[in-house]
Parts: sequence; C-alpha cells; structure tokens
Amino acid sequence: MSSQPFDPPTAPPTPGRLATFRVQLGERPRPLTAGLAALTGFSFPAFQFGRRCFCCSADTHGETVDYDASTDRHRIPTIPVPVCAACKPHAKASNIAIEAGVPFLMASLAGVALAIMYLRERPEDSFLWGMLAVCSLLSMGIAAWFWATHRRNKELAHAGHHADFSILVGSGVISFITTNRKFADELVTLNPGAKLL
Repeated sequence: MSSQPFDPPTAPPTPGRLATFRVQLGERPRPLTAGLAALTGFSFPAFQFGRRCFCCSADTHGETVDYDASTDRHRIPTIPVPVCAACKPHAKASNIAIEAGVPFLMASLAGVALAIMYLRERPEDSFLWGMLAVCSLLSMGIAAWFWATHRRNKELAHAGHHADFSILVGSGVISFITTNRKFADELVTLNPGAKLL
C-alpha cells in the first residue's frame, strides 16, 4: 500500500438528505453452497481498510474502534475499523442499537393496539389501562431516541462527519454501508472485487 493519502475526487455535497453508499465484497452463495456453508462454518471474504477515518476521512494514525457486526444468527469477531481520535466519542461501534430498538418499538405499538382493542370490551380493567400507559411511554421513548439519534447524525453531517456506518455480514459476503463517499471509494480501491452499489 502506498504511503500517499488516498483522496478521490468527489462531487460537491447537495443540501438535504445524505446519499448512502454500499460497498459489497464477495458474492452470495447459491442455495446448495449456502447450505454447506451453514453446516461447515460461517465465513466471509477477507478485506482491508486504509488509514482514512470512516467518519471524517482524516488520517487515523493507526487508531481503530472495535466494531461488532454480530447478528442474532451469527457471532462474528469484532472488526477493527479505522477512526480518528476526534471521532471516537461519536463513532458507532455496532448494529445492535437499531436492531434492538425496532423490535421493541413494534412490540410496544402492538401492546398499545391490543390494550385499546380490549378496553372497548372491558373499560374498567386496570391491567389494560396499565398496559396502555406502559406501552405508550415505551413507544414514545424509543421514537424519541430514534429521532435524537437521527438529529445528532444530521448535525454531525453538517460538520463534515459521517457517523452513520454499518457492517452487514452474510455467508460469503460483507457489506459496508456509509454516507462517506471518500471512505466508500477507498474501500473499493483497496479491495479487488469490491463493488459500489
């Protein structure tokens, strides 16, 4: 790898929503191959990062954050992702927050709907009123957390940061999802066979 910093040309940012870039390395196996991979063990292609911070594109001087790309189906060793010292406090280190928040939001909304449905038949039932209150508070709390996270990421983006970063791993394939075009272009350059989707 050359010691010159990688700096691909990029189009000027447009106001509004940031574009999301997905860099995919590897191919999804055919069903028979996928079944054999499940029996023999889970694997994904080898890859390499450069020295560019995934959040702000600055030189990281070797600094990394351990990213946990594990899912409910696969336990994956942590992946050291390049991040500069300035971005470490707001760098996202796993997919778990969103993955855990969405099911809780859906469950709490379902609880609200069930409580309302049964309260029509039994309006004096204190358990149903309690269920309605708890599920409503939980739904509002999770929605407020999602909104605050989105707002924080938007503020960081205006300051030139791209904190919204995810790594998705499947059998035979790994994908990096980012709003940082420079980081995405660097991944494509450093990893032969990687595609920008």
